[in-house]
Amino acid sequence: MSGRWVDIQEAASVLGISTEAVRKRVQRGKLQSERRDDRLHVWLDDVGTESEPGQAGREAHPDVVDVLRDEVAHLRRESERKDAIIMQLSQANTEQARAIRAIEAPYQTVQEAAHGPAGAEEGRGPGPAREESERGVQRPWWRRVFGG
Repeated sequence: MSGRWVDIQEAASVLGISTEAVRKRVQRGKLQSERRDDRLHVWLDDVGTESEPGQAGREAHPDVVDVLRDEVAHLRRESERKDAIIMQLSQANTEQARAIRAIEAPYQTVQEAAHGPAGAEEGRGPGPAREESERGVQRPWWRRVFGG
């Protein structure tokens, strides 16, 4: 295999990466290296490393690139599917809120007709729960628990 020995700075510029990235590749054993004159030199081959920076990984592992492309496509489809689910749930939530308001509106008008505006009888009488049960009208459980 033809190539040449270069120092870290030159290897970084040829590969289009930082000098720290070159050092990490040397640590991981991805680049062949040796010390000369107290300086670290790396071996760059002429096949793919120098001719087209960044292309060497693609030529060396084409199936890995294909697998990663498939994975990215799968994740995009999954993200789109989840976005559609969230949109449907949001629309259903809006419709349910509308339905609850429509159901509560007649109940509130009946209550106002019987008692006057909300809060007019506060502190008087046997209490709202007893009055409701005597009349046969009962507030929803969540109104009784959380107030309102």
